[in-house]
Amino acid sequence: MSVQKILNTTYDVTVAVVTAPYRAGSALINKVKSVAFSILNTVAPRNLVTKNRQFKVIPSSWVNDLGAAYYNKLCPLHKISQDQSLNSEVAEVFAKLVAKCDNPGLKFEIRVMDDDKLVNAMCLPGGKIVITTALINKLKSSGVAPSELVGGEHIAFQDKLAAVLAHEIGHACAEHGTFKMQVKLCVVLTANVAQYALPVFLIKDRKATPVANKTPEEGEVKKTQENSRRATLEKEKMLAGQRKAVGTLAGLSVRFFGFFYAQAHSRCKELEADKVGIKYACLAGYKAAGAVWLQNMFMEMKNEKGQLKSTGFFARWFSTASDLIASHPPSLERLKANQETVGRLAKGESLQQVFA
Repeated sequence: MSVQKILNTTYDVTVAVVTAPYRAGSALINKVKSVAFSILNTVAPRNLVTKNRQFKVIPSSWVNDLGAAYYNKLCPLHKISQDQSLNSEVAEVFAKLVAKCDNPGLKFEIRVMDDDKLVNAMCLPGGKIVITTALINKLKSSGVAPSELVGGEHIAFQDKLAAVLAHEIGHACAEHGTFKMQVKLCVVLTANVAQYALPVFLIKDRKATPVANKTPEEGEVKKTQENSRRATLEKEKMLAGQRKAVGTLAGLSVRFFGFFYAQAHSRCKELEADKVGIKYACLAGYKAAGAVWLQNMFMEMKNEKGQLKSTGFFARWFSTASDLIASHPPSLERLKANQETVGRLAKGESLQQVFA
């Protein structure tokens, strides 16, 4: 064997020995990374609509099963409209929108509820959607100004219906129901901890330092023990009262702030569903201006135009307070947001630019 061959072999062995720990470490790091990303995707998966990571403590499958279980209570089979022509028309628009949504894997279902008084549409987790005949009739007959024109466009009934259904589909795809349930669960758990555990740590029993006295006689011992027992009972009662007061205050505080937190996020989710709904409507071939028309209709129903003209202090204060505790934004706020989105599309911006 030549000297050069011996040197090459020695070099190869040396390199292999020296780099072995690094290679093993690299393999371990890659495995740890893989496990970490797997946990991250389970605990905080990316939202299919917003593409942002969303912390999840309740599996979507559980929430979707709850939505399916409650569906028959919300709209029993005997309350479904028997108007086959209307059902077919709604189902056709619904199917086109579902085909263009971000989460077509959901078990979407639509029911037209025969209710001529309740003007509403609702979405349960998992894509279970209900629309009332009262809302459908309102879409067909409402004479909102501008009557049938929004930005110079004629808004057909199908465009208005698409605006309603696409909004509800947006809620389902973005898993707003899961988020709402998680917020409620976290508020309840935090409130219970604050109410029952926090006072125990904050208010503790401080034992008195014993004072050295002369040896007492037998009668004095019994009297001292009785006084001590009474003092202990009184102290325990006082501590229990203090802990209950502190716990009640802490629990109510958590629930109070949790309520406003949930309401604020609920308003944000409504605006998000509006924007996503416009996107689905456009992709399905319906006019985006239907969402503007819809908010105009709600403006007329709630008579918000007249309320907003009130300039009195108490009128403005009451309006602001009502907005803070409302789970849905005022129609004017949603109208402006929809007008901005539709306006950008009308100017020629692409869907990718508007909904990036």
